[in-house]
Amino acid sequence: RLGQGVASGEASTVAEVISQGTSTRFDLVRLDIEMVTQDRLAELKRLGQRLPDMKVAVLLSDDTPEYREAVERHGGHFCVAKDSLEDQLPPVLKRAVAS
Repeated sequence: RLGQGVASGEASTVAEVISQGTSTRFDLVRLDIEMVTQDRLAELKRLGQRLPDMKVAVLLSDDTPEYREAVERHGGHFCVAKDSLEDQLPPVLKRAVAS
């Protein structure tokens, strides 16, 4: 179950997400990643380590099984393909809330 209210924020970097996530308790963050790179994966891993209770739905521009596996391996985050957002986001959000 999500918290009592809804909080919204915008961040340009994962460091900003971590900063906002420590000052405001977010249950779920939707993170838009243009390109999955080693740097981005390291950032996702750091996010998971710093805020382990926060669920992260990662939006992928280039949705491949390899990218999904890499994202999940680097923090157990949920993946959503940007080109299938309407179909994939609702069930991902349900899984994130249930976990």
